[in-house]
Amino acid sequence: MAFVFWQNVASRHQRDLLRAIAAASGEEVVCAVEGDLPADRAAFGWGAEDFEPVRLVRSCDRATFESLVARTGDIHVMTGFLHHPIIRRAFRALTGSGGALFLQSESVDLHGSPGILRLIRDRFKAARHRRHVRGVFAIGREAVVYFALLGFRPEQVVPFGYFVSAAGPGANASSEGEAFRIVFAGQFIRRKGVDVLLQALGHIEDPDWRLELIGAGRDEAALRARAARLGIAGRIVWKGAISPDRVSRELAGADLLVLPSRWDGWGVVVNEALAAGVPVVCSDRCGASSVLTDGSVGEDFPAGSVDGLASVLRRRIEPGWTPEITRAACRAVAATLTPDAGARHFLAGIVAIQSGSPLPAPPWQSA
Repeated sequence: MAFVFWQNVASRHQRDLLRAIAAASGEEVVCAVEGDLPADRAAFGWGAEDFEPVRLVRSCDRATFESLVARTGDIHVMTGFLHHPIIRRAFRALTGSGGALFLQSESVDLHGSPGILRLIRDRFKAARHRRHVRGVFAIGREAVVYFALLGFRPEQVVPFGYFVSAAGPGANASSEGEAFRIVFAGQFIRRKGVDVLLQALGHIEDPDWRLELIGAGRDEAALRARAARLGIAGRIVWKGAISPDRVSRELAGADLLVLPSRWDGWGVVVNEALAAGVPVVCSDRCGASSVLTDGSVGEDFPAGSVDGLASVLRRRIEPGWTPEITRAACRAVAATLTPDAGARHFLAGIVAIQSGSPLPAPPWQSA
């Protein structure tokens, strides 16, 4: 038996989990990717990922595709709910031959009129295909709701997340005596909600904070202009786009990571911040908000709400620098999000669904 993961690209956010599944199971793991990395990912430092010992193959190669769909004794895990052409083809081929099919998926954005249309579309899709799906690894709490709305039974849906290798805190992991350091890392696009963060900070009179913005994107000029209008430009450091491997170093010693996305399937920078001992505030439409169950390590706010975020920021900034006890609590949560923890949760989920036994609690709840 092998585990065959059908994915659109070779994602660094999946690589370490797949390696850990191979190590924990002792089985072959194959990652079948559809195409090259999109330009925006390459621009942010993603590159050719080393998946060894996972076997990385191109599903667009006809001979490779035919050999994979012939492997009906394997467990096949489809990324997303059949949103990519070759993954849809593989799903159809495997349903005809009796393969064991699972999904690993974030939610889609269900908010507003476009979200209603996406849900209607996917409910029709689910009506045709869900009988062929044995189980779902739902990334983030919105994904659990999403698959329930599509008619999947609760005993089929395993709450899941992203499990990545993240560096711990650097040598200078305390901000005591400095201005309260707030960090955002991501793209400067509307979906990421940096404008909401700037507006919220514009409402905070406490002068002893500094914002570091890591990233780039098409909205940068507009965001710089907004910061100037709000009178906070002098307290913002624009660090530009950096290699993904440098993010943890930049986070070291920060007092707070803010991910104010209007919608985010997960938000891996949350994992990286917690591993660096940095508390997190993110919107309630970020999948990673699922892990912020301990208020000392972070909390969420209503997506798009300037007042809601400003209220949280005031409460976080007022005590000053982040104490070591809080940083230790963050690192403890991060320990539940390692690739090894994810692999154990994935394998336990497969066993539970196949046997009909109770589903395992997600690692961040069972720690």
